[in-house]
Amino acid sequence: MRLPDTLTVTACVGSLGLLGIAAIATGSAFHLGRAIVGGVGLGALYLVPILWSAMGMGRGDGMLAVVVGMNVGWLGLDALVTSTLATAAIAAACTLTMLASGRVRRGDHVAVGPFILLGALAAIHWHST
Repeated sequence: MRLPDTLTVTACVGSLGLLGIAAIATGSAFHLGRAIVGGVGLGALYLVPILWSAMGMGRGDGMLAVVVGMNVGWLGLDALVTSTLATAAIAAACTLTMLASGRVRRGDHVAVGPFILLGALAAIHWHST
């Protein structure tokens, strides 16, 4: 399954606009800068497996990583690290479970987008309470 460009680009532009409004409303340009750096940083991190086509990650996953990086980056670097680690842990656990149950085989493509979103939700929950 693909993440369509229309969805990810709209989410990126919308997030940037809403985070800009939040920065103006709260007088917190630092948070906006941190969010932008988070988006660029997480997007760059995901660029490696995207360019290494053997891993099966697509451009949509990278664009979703930029959106998640911006939104989670607003909370801080620790939240961004939590999101990234949670994404990897959830993806590994689910993929190993699917392999063990025979739902997928080695070499099959497993969609990464849902795991990116679940990792972001875990980080937001962890760092907002």
